[in-house]
Amino acid sequence: MSIFKTLAVLVVSLGVSSGALAADWTTPLIEGYGKIKYDENAKMQPSQDQQYKVVFSVDGDKQTDGVNAELWHVARFMNLMSAADVPPENVHAVAVIHGSATPIAMTDELYQQRNDASNPNLELMKRLTDNGVKIYLCDQAAAGFDIDPDTQVNEYVEPVVSALIAIPQLQLDGYALMP
Repeated sequence: MSIFKTLAVLVVSLGVSSGALAADWTTPLIEGYGKIKYDENAKMQPSQDQQYKVVFSVDGDKQTDGVNAELWHVARFMNLMSAADVPPENVHAVAVIHGSATPIAMTDELYQQRNDASNPNLELMKRLTDNGVKIYLCDQAAAGFDIDPDTQVNEYVEPVVSALIAIPQLQLDGYALMP
């Protein structure tokens, strides 16, 4: 490769790299969770006048940054809405925990008994609920994991009869499903 081609590749590479690094990852609302890089010039911006009603199906056990990946995804949604200056009263988010995600709803005491570690999701759940997100737990899934919904569920979670009822009910009430 000639010296000119090498220099051209280097200049283009540096330009692309510096552009990609121009915006830092931020967590403008749910501090520490759901990192975003907000681009105010991107297409399909949320409308500040729209009512956003979204239900998240939290049913997996994968992790992102040490917490449940799907709960982290809820934080990302909230951060994106905040970065776009959508008023909090226009954002209605619900997370329905079921399936293999169910253990994240346990109290810290029960979680420690079963996992020899603290529940890493509690701080995220606190921050989500402090910012208006409702978090529900499927009673059927709780029963499947031998979790008593009256005494063994953390304070940020509200038991519902079933995800099979809650998710379609929320959809009938106008919530869009984010699977």
